[in-house]
Amino acid sequence: PAGSLFALSKTLCLAVRAALAGALPQQAFTVKWPNDVLAGGRKVAGLLVESQLSGPQVEASVWGIGINVNQIDFPAPLAGRATGLRALAGGVLA
Repeated sequence: PAGSLFALSKTLCLAVRAALAGALPQQAFTVKWPNDVLAGGRKVAGLLVESQLSGPQVEASVWGIGINVNQIDFPAPLAGRATGLRALAGGVLA
């Protein structure tokens, strides 16, 4: 049912947060609902959901996950709002 999409979105967002926390256990990751994962208040990952509905039912749903991995420097408009795993790890990813 279409009403289940938010529960699916929450589940996916929490799974991404858990995966990032497993990769960088020294870093605290939080969720900004409905689709952003933050580290220190800066966006490190985002989820994008596009669904096709047929009345009250989900006909199809495509889920995308974007994670900033290797980027250390961000353009001026994003510099204070985004970060990447490599920057969080001090420049070194194992």
